[in-house]
Amino acid sequence: IRAVGGGSSTVTARITANGQEKTATVTINVASDAEEIAQRFVDEALKYVGMNEQRFENTVGSLVPDGQWCAAFVSECAKKAGVHNVIPYETGAGTIINSTITAGGTGFRFNSTDQKWYPKTSVVDRSQFRPQKGDIVALRLKGSSGTTHCGIVYDVTDSNVLIVHGNWNGRVATSSFTY
Repeated sequence: IRAVGGGSSTVTARITANGQEKTATVTINVASDAEEIAQRFVDEALKYVGMNEQRFENTVGSLVPDGQWCAAFVSECAKKAGVHNVIPYETGAGTIINSTITAGGTGFRFNSTDQKWYPKTSVVDRSQFRPQKGDIVALRLKGSSGTTHCGIVYDVTDSNVLIVHGNWNGRVATSSFTY
């Protein structure tokens, strides 16, 4: 999920000259400091590596749902990094994906059969798409149906995506997955 980025604005002007009305429409693409924002989001998440749920709660000053707290981890990091306007606070891995898309993020998936779990996403070709730092990754772990886990991309290699995520064996951890 790409939740951090620029935007655009469309301006339409009507001008009357020599008795004739002309209309011109201009779309302005607004550059943002998306890389800096994504880095801030990642840096915030990486601060907590190794912490268990209780220590994470004590450090951020709020409670996360017992047991299943990967999405709450992503949400807390977004809040602390100042990007909670595009990454809404959610406690469910599947819910955070759909809420982030609704808030303006863009969803991508590699598997066309996952449409029922990610209805607002587009299928992309692995050879033409590369995850980026700050993306939110949804995982459907082997043997499960639907989204069961999520995390934040902190680095990408030619074949792996490296994520930081909460509630991985009871802790905030980093992991590498082939994409």
